[in-house]
Amino acid sequence: MWRREVLSRENVTVEAGTFASYRLNQTAGNFPGIPGGSSGGNETAYFSNDAGFYVKRVAYSNGTPVSEMRLKSYSYGAAPSTGLDITAVLLVIAVVAAILVVIVVWRRRKARIPQAASPRTPPAEPVAEKGGNDRPR
Repeated sequence: MWRREVLSRENVTVEAGTFASYRLNQTAGNFPGIPGGSSGGNETAYFSNDAGFYVKRVAYSNGTPVSEMRLKSYSYGAAPSTGLDITAVLLVIAVVAAILVVIVVWRRRKARIPQAASPRTPPAEPVAEKGGNDRPR
């Protein structure tokens, strides 16, 4: 028969790092950590939701520590990416696409805006050459 009691919440530092853990007092008729299958033993265990496992466990027999286990390393979920994650890549693609759309719309709008016609240039008056008889009399 098992009995577990949450005593507190503590930060526990072990070889694998520092973890926010629940300190538990566990009692049972027979603990695997207690040699000889002694009855009446208890265990102080530190369970971390961050690691998803026990970070530290100390088994006692009649109040004397007889066994201890500590977390040396752990892997919880996928390893962090060294490059850009999918969200960053999609964000870059979206920004580039938005810039291209703005450029295309701006160019099309500019082509559709009617421009005022240039004013006609008045016809050039004939220039009289010097020395001829082309002047009015």
